[in-house]
Amino acid sequence: MLRTITQGVTEPVALAFDGSGNLYVANGGSASSVTVYGPGSTEVLRTISKGVSGPDALAFDASGDLYVANESNDNVTVYAPGSSKVRRTISQGVNAPRALGFGS
Repeated sequence: MLRTITQGVTEPVALAFDGSGNLYVANGGSASSVTVYGPGSTEVLRTISKGVSGPDALAFDASGDLYVANESNDNVTVYAPGSSKVRRTISQGVNAPRALGFGS
């Protein structure tokens, strides 16, 4: 299904889908947030802004946790599935992260 999303999108820099088909959009610039949309929806389901600063990449681990690479804060923030609350922050050895990946 094709759709155009304009609500909650500002300078999008990355996209990712979780296991339930929700779309996550990393918004750069002054927005510095991640907006979440349900499958097939164009309306914001929730916005993640706590701990997000200059997001450049999004990724999900095997448990469904969301990882956000925050270039402006030199860290990666982690969120539990369906949550907008920071679960943990990874900053040791991290400098302006711009990509994320997981091995098997």
